[in-house]
Amino acid sequence: MSHDSVLTLDGVTPKSVGMGVFRRTQRPILSSTVDTIVTVPGMHGAYDFGATMGPKQFELECAFFAKNYIELQQRVSALAAFLLDGDGTPRTMPIIFSNQPDR
Repeated sequence: MSHDSVLTLDGVTPKSVGMGVFRRTQRPILSSTVDTIVTVPGMHGAYDFGATMGPKQFELECAFFAKNYIELQQRVSALAAFLLDGDGTPRTMPIIFSNQPDR
């Protein structure tokens, strides 16, 4: 991974597709939980059967670098094509952050 890259997505750096990802992007430490709670009608309280971890969601602050709107549209279209498979379904791929390359 390049030292100036914040992340790679399936081995591709944002810079290679004309995009920047900013380091001030916030990422949560833990995922949210999915709680299993059952209430019984007519009774007070609830039964708590514990929780599991949900998906970890975060937002990346990004910007495309382009000379004009035509180049910008080409880069946006290329990114969309990269993120989708041949059927138009989102691809599953590893995202590796430079400050945590082992995760």
